[in-house]
Amino acid sequence: MEKQLQKLTEEKKILGKGFDFIIGVDEAGRGPLAGPVVSCALFISDFSRLTQSDYFFDVNDSKLLTPKKRRMIFEYFSNQNFVHFAFGISSNTVIDEINIKNATLKAMQHAVLKLKADPGKSFVFVDGKDLVEGININQRSIVGADRKIFSVALASIFAKEKRDDIMKQYAKMYPEYEFDKHKGYGTKRHRELILKNGICKIHRKSFLKKILSNKNYE
Repeated sequence: MEKQLQKLTEEKKILGKGFDFIIGVDEAGRGPLAGPVVSCALFISDFSRLTQSDYFFDVNDSKLLTPKKRRMIFEYFSNQNFVHFAFGISSNTVIDEINIKNATLKAMQHAVLKLKADPGKSFVFVDGKDLVEGININQRSIVGADRKIFSVALASIFAKEKRDDIMKQYAKMYPEYEFDKHKGYGTKRHRELILKNGICKIHRKSFLKKILSNKNYE
């Protein structure tokens, strides 16, 4: 219990400085060979209700949760009126054009702006080393924020679930690549399917040069 409550420490400090909206920002999908990178910006409007809610003690970095637990957390909190969130998405085309770092920051920017939070009353915590440009809001980037800041941890879960849902839809459009199983990540099976079928419209060409040029890849 104590460890989970510590995830609210930084947010409460910022609230104590007069800010009303503490926004957590994280992304999913920097590493895959196909599909978009998805960002989520999220803030909690009632922390007292949060700590009394189901699944509060389960929220953590999305990578530390099982798919089943992650989905349960997402479905619960996405239906609570004290949790406010928005997504930003950069397609594989954008990733190829401006690189994954810039595409990720662009998705984060779009997500934050969609919340339409008052810049003077808001504060943003970003997972990673980089700040989000073009949002005119006080912010702080923290490496590993998805394990230290509650709203960022929850945003990481939302981003991951949103991206997984997108990849499941792509799996219906391109069944020969089995996107519903590997979600576009560079698994052995996915790479085998790329070598067998070539690439499709959602593959990141800038990520695939080595694979496509190496005919002896296993």
